Amino acid sequence: MNNSDSNAFDLIRADAGNNDVAAALDKLVVSLTESRQHHPLFEALKMQTRHRLNLPLVYDPQREKLDAETQAEFDNRLLDACRTVGQLLIAEQKLGEAWIYLQPLDDRELVEPLIEDYRVTDDNADEVIDIALMQLAAPATGFRLVLERYGTCDAISTFESIAHTFDAETRARLAEMLTTHLHGELAEHLKNQLAEHKLASDLSFKDLVRAQDKILTETGPLVDMTHLASTLRIGRGANSRDAYLQLCELAEYGCLFDEFYESGGDWPFEHIFDDHLIYFGALAADTADVEVVAQAIKFFDDKSKSTQDDPFHPVSDEVFVDLLFRLGRNTEAIKVSLERLSKREELIGIAPSVHQMATEPEHFRMLESHYLAENDLLGFTVAVLSGTDK
Repeated sequence: MNNSDSNAFDLIRADAGNNDVAAALDKLVVSLTESRQHHPLFEALKMQTRHRLNLPLVYDPQREKLDAETQAEFDNRLLDACRTVGQLLIAEQKLGEAWIYLQPLDDRELVEPLIEDYRVTDDNADEVIDIALMQLAAPATGFRLVLERYGTCDAISTFESIAHTFDAETRARLAEMLTTHLHGELAEHLKNQLAEHKLASDLSFKDLVRAQDKILTETGPLVDMTHLASTLRIGRGANSRDAYLQLCELAEYGCLFDEFYESGGDWPFEHIFDDHLIYFGALAADTADVEVVAQAIKFFDDKSKSTQDDPFHPVSDEVFVDLLFRLGRNTEAIKVSLERLSKREELIGIAPSVHQMATEPEHFRMLESHYLAENDLLGFTVAVLSGTDK
């Protein structure tokens, strides 16, 4: 025991002798903070909270019954203590211990920057990935580490194993990260190969592909085609034009090898690269590309219509509705959804609901008419009230 510790004991004893509990607890908190005893500090902060709420310092489960207001205040102060201790532990590179306190906060705005700035080493990388990605503390940071440290294959496997735990925004963010990673990886391979043949490599992605078209046919794909196919599939969750443009280019690259890889995809993308090129081409199109969008709509409409007699095959309908919605054609998307998806017993969840897509008065009138014709009082009421609320 050093002099500082001894002094703290004496001071706390003196405060206790004067029956000054608050002063004693304040000194305890200061001493534990200065000596970096973070787990005892949490207990001290808890005792401080109990004293401020006129509760016994030590919890007695047999005797303590708090009213709702006191319980709510106690819980809030306890979360403040978790925040304090968690941040102190993060600052000392003790993420695993910090997560014990940060997890109950359920505060991604606080936690994500802390983990994003965390110093990752070979020794702690797996722990950071587990907490950030698998435990959803900071999914983008965790996924970035998987891409950087373990590569495309592990990133795809990891994504597909836990994608169901993500919300749509997180899935989109991670899908865009994977897309950018593979796009960059392929561009680098293309440049390197052109350099080997003493050809100009300071080109755009499209020009890189065109510049070595003949070389490609001789050497074969420069990335694993299953990785390319998986990235296109996962990329359908992306939500930015930049990602759609990159996915178009990846699909176009895949089309060069259709002779060997033109089929094997899941409906309605059974021709993996060709069908994805049509899909992402529409999403990446600018306002002048009317024909590109029209062709994509007809293409996926035909696929949807072709499965109308199959009650167990809703995916084509959902992909088509989702495409229309992503293109900003909400009225058409709602119409198709009411005509086709409403007849399906089970849906996969690819397409948004009609209520998510309804934004204009005419949309709610469509819903009202549909539910009235179906004698669906609940649906009708939701449509009427939602329309009023808008």
